[in-house]
Amino acid sequence: GCGGGGGGGLTSVVGTKGLFITDLPTSAYDHVWVSIKQVIFNTAGGPVTAYDNAAGTQVDLRSLHDDVKNQSLYALLGSLNISPTTPFTGVSVVLDKSLTLVPAGQTAGVQGTFVGFDAASGNKTLTFNFSSPKTIGSDFCIDFDLNSWTVDASNNVTAVIQESDKSGFENPGNHVEDDFKGSVSNLGGTAPAQNFTLTHEDL
Repeated sequence: GCGGGGGGGLTSVVGTKGLFITDLPTSAYDHVWVSIKQVIFNTAGGPVTAYDNAAGTQVDLRSLHDDVKNQSLYALLGSLNISPTTPFTGVSVVLDKSLTLVPAGQTAGVQGTFVGFDAASGNKTLTFNFSSPKTIGSDFCIDFDLNSWTVDASNNVTAVIQESDKSGFENPGNHVEDDFKGSVSNLGGTAPAQNFTLTHEDL
């Protein structure tokens, strides 16, 4: 199946909205490993948590781009169970404060730290706002935009995220394949409109 880089937090029904991540690349690093803990959709009335994995989902953001084709690749975090009629003002992603950077052409990683992390929780929250409130009725993708990140001499990282334009999203070849260990249930439908429930074993 198509999916993200491991960890818990996935319950997905084919045909529902999906929450995806991708990356605009940087030539400075071969790998950028982060730990994603939450994705929150913000409203005028307060936050709505769309993805939650307290242990953190480990993802190599740099791998979410095909340099040969110059094409974004899309990894599934989980199903996007949010109201299609609620107007959202923006999205926040909660990450562990620490990340691992592997400079281009090297094999050893160095530990980086997100600038402005919360000392009490040890987490860093990145947020982007929509130009105006909007409803979300289809798959949604967050672009980590590594090309806009900056890293100082002490490996302190100032990060940027934005909504992906989902260029090439409809091409199955641009989706990251992953193995999910869990159970399949609620098989139904008639080809080609078939559906099932995939429950991750960590839930």
